[in-house]
Amino acid sequence: MGENMAYSYLVLGAGRQGIAAAYDLARFGQASHVTLADVNRERAQAAADRATRNAAYDAQHAGYWAQQNNNDVQHSNWSAGQDATARNNQGFSNYLLDQTVVQGNDIDGSGAVGHATVWNSTADALVKYDPNRFEIVDTPNYWQGTDYHQ
Repeated sequence: MGENMAYSYLVLGAGRQGIAAAYDLARFGQASHVTLADVNRERAQAAADRATRNAAYDAQHAGYWAQQNNNDVQHSNWSAGQDATARNNQGFSNYLLDQTVVQGNDIDGSGAVGHATVWNSTADALVKYDPNRFEIVDTPNYWQGTDYHQ
């Protein structure tokens, strides 16, 4: 079917589900026309009025919601940048302090994994002792709250 094709819909029942269905069809169903039918004419008319008000409200506030979505994207990007900065700052601090983040695999035979910041000499000794159990963690793989804090 064509992308710009408009549809006409008939919703039977003007209760809560009927109103919700009519609203969803009008908002997301490429509708040119939505008819609400009910055994109670007054209820059908009231439901149609409510759906029309909701659609008008959405149209009136569409710009606001679009701006909120843009703000959410911008905030998410800013937060990701702050996270990357905090992670890299900790990596540089570890370098200056002669420290390394080490990952322990299969702790106590439970399959658990953990991170710890230790002196470089300790990290080297652990990895040489059991390379299957211990490994050096690169800065991009630091865990927030364990290896670094924002």
